[in-house]
Amino acid sequence: MKVFLNFVAIFFLSLVFELSAAETMPKTLHGAVVTSDGTMVPEFTIVARPEGDKPALIQRRRFKEGLFSINGLDRAKYQLIIAAPKFVGVRLDIDFRKNANPTNFRIIVLHKLRNERPLQVSSTETVPLKAIEEIPSAAKVNYESGVEFHREGQLDQALEHFSHAIRLYPNYVRALSDTGTVYLLLNRPDAAIAFLRRALFLDSTNPLIRLNMAAALLLKQDYDGAIKLLNGVLKDVRDKSLPHLYLARAYYLQRKFAVAEEMLRSALEEDPSSLDGWLLMVNMALERKQYDVAREGLTIMRETMNNRRFSQFIDEQLATMVAVNQ
Repeated sequence: MKVFLNFVAIFFLSLVFELSAAETMPKTLHGAVVTSDGTMVPEFTIVARPEGDKPALIQRRRFKEGLFSINGLDRAKYQLIIAAPKFVGVRLDIDFRKNANPTNFRIIVLHKLRNERPLQVSSTETVPLKAIEEIPSAAKVNYESGVEFHREGQLDQALEHFSHAIRLYPNYVRALSDTGTVYLLLNRPDAAIAFLRRALFLDSTNPLIRLNMAAALLLKQDYDGAIKLLNGVLKDVRDKSLPHLYLARAYYLQRKFAVAEEMLRSALEEDPSSLDGWLLMVNMALERKQYDVAREGLTIMRETMNNRRFSQFIDEQLATMVAVNQ
C-alpha cells in the first residue's frame, strides 16, 4: 500500500558543506542552488547579513540559472538566506574562521513547499476507521483550497483553509497532518507537534506523519525521540531510503559520524540519486577531512544532475580542492 500524505524534509535544508578561508581579506562565495529533483533553480534571491557588533552593509542579490557569486564579504561570520518561489527557504550560518581550506564553494538543495512522495508501506497495514469515515464536502473543499495555497507558498492562507476544514471535521487526518507540515515550514515545531500528535492519534501507523513528527523533534533537538520514531518507521515500510536518510541526519546532528555514515550508505544504496544524501556525505567527509570521500560524493552529484552548468561548477570545485590539499 502506498501512502501519499504530504511531508517536509525540514532538517535537510541546511545541508551544505563549508570549505572556508581564514579571515585575512574580503572573500567571495561561489555557489550552486539546485532542487532535490536534480534541476538548477531558475530564479532565487540571497540576503547576506553580517554578524557582529559593528554596523555593516547587508547584501541582497538576485540570481538566475542556479549559480551565484557574492563578493566583498569582509566579516568573519555571515547569515545567508536563500529564497525561491514555491521552495522552502534555507538559512546558512557561515563562519570563515572555522576551517583553513580557502575554497569557498557551497551547494544548496531546495525542496518544494509540498512534497508528496509516495512511501511503500507493509501490505499488512490496515486503514484506520476514522480515516475512512465520510468527510463532509465543505471540509474537502476547504482542504483542497489549502493545498493549492500551500503549493503557491501562501502559507497563512493555507493554514486558514486547513483550520476551517478541521473545524468542519475534527478527525480530518490529512488536514491535521498538513497543518503540522506548514507549521514546520514556519519554524514553529511546538505548533507542528500539536497537530501531528492529533493526526497520529487517528492514524498511528502512518509513516509520513511520523517522519514529520521526527523532523519537528529534531528542530527541538530531541534527538532520542526522533530516532525512536524513525526506527519504528523503518520496521513498517518497504522503501527504507527516507527513514535511513532522516536517521543519518539525526546522528549527524549529534556528531555521531560513524553511525550516521552507516545509515546514509543504507539510504544511498536504495536511492543512489538522492542529492540530499550525497550532499550530507560530502559534508561529513569534509568535517572528518576525508577528502577522497568528498570528491566521490561531488562526482556522483555531478553525474546525477547531468547539467552542463552544474558540471562546470563541480569541476572548478574539485580542482580547487585538489590544489589546496596538495
